[in-house]
Amino acid sequence: MSDTWNDEPPATPPTTDTDPCVAWGAEHPAAPRPHPHAPNIAPAGGAPAPPPAWTLPQWEANGLPTPPPVTRPVITRKGRGTRVLAGTLAVAGLLGAGFVTRGLVDDTPATSVVAGSTPQAVTVADPTPLVEDDADEPVSAVAEALGPSVVKIQTGDGLGSGVVYDEAGLILTNAHVVGSSATVQVLFSDGTTMSAEVLGTDEANDIAVVQVESTDGLTVARLADEPARVGQLAVAVGSPFGLEQTVTSGVVSAVNRPVQGATNDVVGMLQTDAPINPGNSGGALANRQGEVIGINSMIFSESGENNGIGFAIPIDRAKEIADALVGGGTVDRGYLGVSSTTPTSGEAGAEIAQVLPGSAADEAGLQVGDVIVAVDESPIKAQGDLAVTIGTHEPGEPVSVEILRDGAAMTIEVTLGAK
Repeated sequence: MSDTWNDEPPATPPTTDTDPCVAWGAEHPAAPRPHPHAPNIAPAGGAPAPPPAWTLPQWEANGLPTPPPVTRPVITRKGRGTRVLAGTLAVAGLLGAGFVTRGLVDDTPATSVVAGSTPQAVTVADPTPLVEDDADEPVSAVAEALGPSVVKIQTGDGLGSGVVYDEAGLILTNAHVVGSSATVQVLFSDGTTMSAEVLGTDEANDIAVVQVESTDGLTVARLADEPARVGQLAVAVGSPFGLEQTVTSGVVSAVNRPVQGATNDVVGMLQTDAPINPGNSGGALANRQGEVIGINSMIFSESGENNGIGFAIPIDRAKEIADALVGGGTVDRGYLGVSSTTPTSGEAGAEIAQVLPGSAADEAGLQVGDVIVAVDESPIKAQGDLAVTIGTHEPGEPVSVEILRDGAAMTIEVTLGAK
């Protein structure tokens, strides 16, 4: 089964506004059945609607499944009364487990955030201290150091989290947290509430930047310079279910995990088992020194709540996108123009199944049957790696693509195109 055109999956059965949480797997009943986590949405002024029937699409048991289309986010009501703004976001290579990834916005009204409150100075320490490696209680030390720079973000549709990353009052969060809002309310750890302007959003990478007017006493988070490592301590700080300054911990479970987001673009994310839930979106994932290594974005779950598999946008990528948004620009992704599949030879890599006519791959001479094993010396072990790696480059950028053609190794220079 072939992969998609970099980040443009083929059409598959659509979901509906009452069917936001669909589980995918290799073995399902043939007929629709009520989903155990079906929403019960009450129309305005009326009784709750009956639970919808949940259709479980059939996917191939072998190979990378083609992800379902991503529709606009929809609101579902959880059994405990918490509503979650969730998109059907697919994780490349993981759908066979029968889960879906979900955005982590909690839209339960929060009484601690008062819309329209007068902006005032934030009186907390500056700068964020760096936690020592030999701290007796590293998680506690990280929480104490990082907490003042993590905020709750309230919109008209829900709430999430954010991280102050610049002394000019700039706050990193998720695009799905701010949605279409032009302004949001920001609650700091000392209880101060401020209005903030949304400077820009990048839906492909799920990053947004908001800015508060008053910068007096802001605590600015430290951003990690070194890439995250598998197995290292990971501490999440955010506002799950509106509970601001909630701290959880775990480890970095994987790095550069291919995850398909709201615009069908595949992004390399950090995977963690630190518990994150609706409302954690946009909050910090930090290392034991208290440095932010990622911005929490989504989870992999049947229920929409934590199952120990969460995803965060690596901080270097998030900061690059944020800088572009603040400057009024955008971050464009390179485009190769191939569809790929698992190599029939059993080798590691991505075997080209189709080449889009007129694409960068076509012009460079890549052919069906070529197995891509590296791009600019970055190993390509599977299909998802190819989309992630190409997406980190810009249109017009030349890259060296290492391939196996009829068993012979060769390198082809490709100038990437634009989507």
